Amino acid sequence: MWRGKATLNVCCCYVQSDVDRFVEIAEQLWTTLGHDVDQLDVNLIRQFGSCAAGQLCPMHAVIGGIAAQEILKVLSSSVLTTAVDDRYAP
Repeated sequence: MWRGKATLNVCCCYVQSDVDRFVEIAEQLWTTLGHDVDQLDVNLIRQFGSCAAGQLCPMHAVIGGIAAQEILKVLSSSVLTTAVDDRYAP
């Protein structure tokens, strides 16, 4: 049985320069609000900055594009426009 300390590292994909810039922006905002920089929890800001990364899989973009194309095709089909014209014709 393993008795080591359990750690969960979900923040695996980040760029260190982006995290550093995020910390700089947080410090600037903190001082702009009139607080002392020493009171800011920099470790928490670094953890948040390293976990707040967005990734978009190219396959999601392809599937979304195909779905949007099919929806537009259905909405602009002659079947729907004919049904609407017949229903509201005088």
